[in-house]
Amino acid sequence: MLPDTRKTKDLLGSVELTVNGKKIIDRQYIDDILLLWIDLVNVVADLREGKNTSSYYPDQPIRYWFCRSKGGRVIVGLENGGNKFETSANVEQLIEVLRLAGIMFFQKIEQISNQFYPRQLRQLNADGY
Repeated sequence: MLPDTRKTKDLLGSVELTVNGKKIIDRQYIDDILLLWIDLVNVVADLREGKNTSSYYPDQPIRYWFCRSKGGRVIVGLENGGNKFETSANVEQLIEVLRLAGIMFFQKIEQISNQFYPRQLRQLNADGY
């Protein structure tokens, strides 16, 4: 979901991530969307390198993780307090979806704010992926 503001300071928004029909991350988790996407770029890089990865929302105690599994799968999960959601996905498909969504996000942010994120776009557009 793209922000409603043309400023990037304190830019609140959310990411929706549905895997195999199961919502892992949805619009109820609102946070600093720019910082969240910067972190998700690192998730994509870690998954490309075959690593497991986890992180927290920038301003909340919401933890999410991506753990490699057998057969080219990845376990995707989120924990918010006592609520825990987890499912698996094809790792290559997940990387591609996150990669394309990240590119669209950063291109739109550049367009509306005139601030640029070449490092993140370079990582998302890296050769071989």
